[in-house]
Amino acid sequence: TPQLTYDLMRLYVCRLEFSENLTIRDLREKNRQLTKAYEDLKIAQAAMIEKEKLDQEMRLANKIQLSILPKALPQVTGVDFGALMVPAKMVGGDFYDVIPLTENQVGIVIGDVCGKGMPAALLMALTYSSIRIEALRNAKPGDALWAVNDHLKQFDCANMFVTLLYGILDCETMRFDYARAGHPSPVLVDAHQHSIQVPYDYGQAVGIFDTLIADEACISIPEGGTLLLFSDGLSETIDDHQDSPGLLQLCASILDHEVLNAQSFCEQLWLSVGGSSAESWINDDFTVVAVRT
Repeated sequence: TPQLTYDLMRLYVCRLEFSENLTIRDLREKNRQLTKAYEDLKIAQAAMIEKEKLDQEMRLANKIQLSILPKALPQVTGVDFGALMVPAKMVGGDFYDVIPLTENQVGIVIGDVCGKGMPAALLMALTYSSIRIEALRNAKPGDALWAVNDHLKQFDCANMFVTLLYGILDCETMRFDYARAGHPSPVLVDAHQHSIQVPYDYGQAVGIFDTLIADEACISIPEGGTLLLFSDGLSETIDDHQDSPGLLQLCASILDHEVLNAQSFCEQLWLSVGGSSAESWINDDFTVVAVRT
């Protein structure tokens, strides 16, 4: 009948309209999801570009930082110098320097800025410049550290500080006069790898107090002996690893079993604590300076 036909057509139209509405709603939802995915992709792409820029800047900072360190160590008859610095991150806060002062005297410095990354690297560069200038101005290591402390106190270093050890080595007598500002004490062994006691007193890191208290001491490197200056990236790594020998035992073991120059000794220390290994124990900047006679 006409009425039945009409009802059927209306039902068909309603179902078709309902289906079209579902399709439109589904398309709108998919379009919304696609728009969101596109926006997320743009954000992710921008983040990747920013990260790549940051990585490039950090690589450049690493290159600049390493270029600050000595290109070569002094060549002195009867004295062998070695040094190695490996930052825990792309850039770090450790540094060293070996500074020719006179015909027979060489200044040796090792420092460690608290913290890691770019802030530590910036403070490291400032401290490095200061100690190099003051080493050439001051005949006594303690006076040089006090002057560096005065320099750093003029800047707002956001509660950061630097541990330093600076000494003057007389290459004829092998007497090493040094001042220590909160830095680990040096290790000294004789030709038979027996430990030689090093004086120890209280010392403050530079950049904290207006008046610096430094530990000033003097030691002599015996013939065939080895002097090692190091940052806590070495000592704390050894202390934190229960299967590791102590630092003195490690040094004696390396020196006793191999005929090494000072540079090879530094490199062997790095390898002995897991350097260049996927299972490295090291989580801090690693810096060592060695003097062998």
